[in-house]
Amino acid sequence: MVKQELSSDKLLALTRSRWFMPLLAEIGESGSRSAERRRSLGLSASRLKRTLGEMERRHWIQPNPGHGHPLRPEWILTHHGRDIAPRCQAIVEERKVLGLPPDAMGRWHLPLIGVLAEDEKRFGQLQLALSPVSPRALSQALKRAVALDHVRRRLARDYPPVAIYSLAARARPLGNAALYMQ
Repeated sequence: MVKQELSSDKLLALTRSRWFMPLLAEIGESGSRSAERRRSLGLSASRLKRTLGEMERRHWIQPNPGHGHPLRPEWILTHHGRDIAPRCQAIVEERKVLGLPPDAMGRWHLPLIGVLAEDEKRFGQLQLALSPVSPRALSQALKRAVALDHVRRRLARDYPPVAIYSLAARARPLGNAALYMQ
């Protein structure tokens, strides 16, 4: 099978809400009735409605024509959604293997892991690769990733010392899932 790289724009779009990936993964597996997704993910009705509305605006899902009630539609993947749903399923599975709840990874966590899956980088290189990330957001994402043992930080023997970040072995499967689609 050919591996296809996921663009950084799509990865950033998928991480704008912590519920995009779990919902796309579940809709991709079995279609979606709102009540079933609410129960399985523990979402409030208003949160689910907002998230599904945003996913529809991004053209990832659409109401299933002829099924469901107009106020409680059943959802199916669009062409764009079918392209990214397998990736979401792989990422959700890897997250479960690592024992991470949906809120353990912030918006920049997965794009950071994807960039570090390619090679080790310095802070400035990460900021350039993850543009438009702010230095503060990147710093917080790095601290959280180091605390979760997903990223390793080492100091180069330069003067002044420079921090170099690399992907930890524990997070390599997550990085591959974020970077490539089977």
